[in-house]
Amino acid sequence: MAALFSIGVDVGGTNTDAVVLQGDQVVSWIKQVTTADVTTGVARAVRAVLRRDLVSVSVVRLCGTASRALPPFCDFPQDLKKVVCGSYHLVNGGLQFDGQEISSLEEEELRTCIRTIWEEGGRNVVIVGIFSPIAPQAQEEKVADLFRAEFPEVSLTLSHRVGQIGLLERENAAVLNECLKPLCHRTVEAFRQALNALGLTCPFYLTQNDGTLISFTTNVYFNIVLVTGVEDAVVIDIGGTTSDVGCLMGGFPRQASTRVKVAGVSTNFRMPDVLSIGLGGGSIIRQTDGKNQFTVQVGPTSTGYGLVREGLVFGGATLTATDVAVAAGLADLGDPGHVTGLDRVLVRQAVDRIHQMVEEAIDQVKLSGEDQPILLVGGGTILVDGKRNISGASSVQKPQHYQVANAVGAALGQVSGTVDRVVNLAQTTRDQAISRAKADAARQAVAAGAVDSSVEETEPQIHPETGEWVLSPWDVECLAALRALEKGRKIRVIAPERLDTTPALTGTVATVAFMGAPTIQLEKLCSGTETRDALRCVQDLYAAGYNNGQLSNKDGLEVKRGDGVTYLDDYRPSQTDTQTDADRGVRVVAVMSAEIGGLNSMEPLVVGAALDLPVVDADGMGRAFPELQMFGSFICGVDPCPAALSDDKGQRAAVLQVDSAKHLENHFRTVCVNMGCSAGVAFAPLTAAQVRSSCIQYSLSRAWRLGHAVLHAYKNSISPIHAILQQESGRLLATGKVSDVQRTTTAGFARGILKVEGSGDFLDETLKIDFQNENLVARFLSDNKVVACVPDLITIVDADSGTPIATEEQRYGLRVAVLVLPAPPLLCTPEALQVVGPQAFGYPEDVIYSPVGEYTCNKPVPPRPPAPLHT
Repeated sequence: MAALFSIGVDVGGTNTDAVVLQGDQVVSWIKQVTTADVTTGVARAVRAVLRRDLVSVSVVRLCGTASRALPPFCDFPQDLKKVVCGSYHLVNGGLQFDGQEISSLEEEELRTCIRTIWEEGGRNVVIVGIFSPIAPQAQEEKVADLFRAEFPEVSLTLSHRVGQIGLLERENAAVLNECLKPLCHRTVEAFRQALNALGLTCPFYLTQNDGTLISFTTNVYFNIVLVTGVEDAVVIDIGGTTSDVGCLMGGFPRQASTRVKVAGVSTNFRMPDVLSIGLGGGSIIRQTDGKNQFTVQVGPTSTGYGLVREGLVFGGATLTATDVAVAAGLADLGDPGHVTGLDRVLVRQAVDRIHQMVEEAIDQVKLSGEDQPILLVGGGTILVDGKRNISGASSVQKPQHYQVANAVGAALGQVSGTVDRVVNLAQTTRDQAISRAKADAARQAVAAGAVDSSVEETEPQIHPETGEWVLSPWDVECLAALRALEKGRKIRVIAPERLDTTPALTGTVATVAFMGAPTIQLEKLCSGTETRDALRCVQDLYAAGYNNGQLSNKDGLEVKRGDGVTYLDDYRPSQTDTQTDADRGVRVVAVMSAEIGGLNSMEPLVVGAALDLPVVDADGMGRAFPELQMFGSFICGVDPCPAALSDDKGQRAAVLQVDSAKHLENHFRTVCVNMGCSAGVAFAPLTAAQVRSSCIQYSLSRAWRLGHAVLHAYKNSISPIHAILQQESGRLLATGKVSDVQRTTTAGFARGILKVEGSGDFLDETLKIDFQNENLVARFLSDNKVVACVPDLITIVDADSGTPIATEEQRYGLRVAVLVLPAPPLLCTPEALQVVGPQAFGYPEDVIYSPVGEYTCNKPVPPRPPAPLHT
């Protein structure tokens, strides 16, 4: 049977391209100037987003007692939130990571919610449940059925159909999807009517970036792989208005490694890593007066679809990049006579600047320091002199039909299906889980129109009187902390030396943190009370007469003993609401981070703001470690008790006495798993002397200065990787692509391995990294030699931006750099290495810790007090 015909159309800002294919062969193609009516339609869509001309959305979050601290719309820009936020409703429901219910759905509560939305005029609703991608039919689908029965005209978006694991990002993506639905319906209907007018009754598809956002920027990749057979190259698509530059890896566009922001909102759409620059055939050329000479500016403004009226070669009065190409003899368009009088120096400078822009873009996106194959596509390729050497290019090709590559790619586009879920490996094997996920993804692709037989896998503010560092939104980008600032609260950071120097700072320092698996906390957000409840529990224990492992008041309490721990399953004393710190027997004057990594580096900022307490510029680890006994004070012999663990439901597990800090870790880890692998923890408050002698000093300052160095690198167009290594006296272990990730959540930890396939200087090498919440040991597979291990910090960052990528966010195909940074001296003593060295994690004696370099103690941002104030 003869191959079917397919039509591909690419509507650009300057030109609209159309192709007809039979099978994979181009039968005919045409390039036309984009008409004003089409451009007007596109412009209206863009204005709808820019002007926030969107429908309001109501969000129903199925969360029970969990994930309440950060409500829906919490990280939307304020102007967008005013338009899109209709209402939100936090109701019973939600799942744990293993599919068990956080709480059951309550039908009457949901009916009340539905009536409220209807009475308030809401018609667009998002339903999002914690861990709904694991079992969407368990709750999200049931709630949707109830909505349709009670409210037939409602428009629904179910979060599991839009995004992946990561509650806030998936919820945001679902909201954006729902608020754009009316506009999308009108757009699709316009396409349908246009096809009907042409007598075409065939199915039609809109190309997409592996999510719900419609885009044509990646169509070109499918055409290139088919026509050239090249699977690894830098692709430059030069249009009439902009150029899109990206990397082809293994036949597919390289994916962006970080969360993608759409209209200022964080989402977890899978997006290609594409750099767009203001270079196209319609780019306007300007000559500016520099020092002692004229310089040429190319773009970013463009004539767009007006090129054929405004460009010089078409009889217009605007000098464009196309005019320069014709004047330089690179193209034959319009009337060359209109540009024969152009200043030859101007033409040469413009051509030089165009090539410089192309070379700079190549340098930003290419996979290694080595030259890469370059593939040029798009009508704007006439701007590039094919006879001229291009820095960074090992070869330059223009594939067949390069002028209409996006339209060809649209016609060749493949239907996809994606599955992203957490699996309980106690009930299945990893291979079985992967096999089921592949089968489900294939079914999704077929349901979307794929042919079954063709499916394949594929600078800081310092208070002048107190010396406090008062954090601003620019200093911290943590949602919960930003919400505290928006409410008028202050986040104040003090140097450890200020403790005990004034009556207000004389007392103890509370350490608060979250305990659990990071993968779980991506989806099951905190309720906002866990760590404060744990701290309150510790204070209540002191109020009940706690002393040296004993309670003087045990009325109604069942104190248990086992596995080296004396504990209470759920400590709830009576009538403590009106107690002061003095009543509780301990005065807390500041809070501190247990570890300066991830969520736990931020949580004390939130708690300090809520309790109006300063945060000490120190932490217990100088990094993140997965287990409690690795806290510096405990290594130095400080008693962790009393200690408490609290969950979103208010359970407060208390420990009165332990044989060792490791026994505390084992007990709390078991309790934490039963709490859903996420809980707040607090220990016995530390004295000022203990903070200064057994904790890592100036940790927050270190983090701030490291971030400042990276931002400074962006500003000055230097490598952020180099900036990190220079700031921290670290070493680059490898650059390359994540080629394998094996991750499981067991015993309350995210454990696994990942492999990085080297590129550039590390070509033909594969680096293997073991992790347990944090990265533990790195070795090259070629000789199995350990090149870095704990307590030094092995960190994985985006190869281009230097953005850290946590273990729970690693995935195949990410382009990364692996760095190792030196550990603080406190962690390198023989005593400390017994607790945080490789043998503490079960590695044999031949895995020997060798420091990567000398740790640099950062200068604190908050000033130390004058010498006379020292105690």
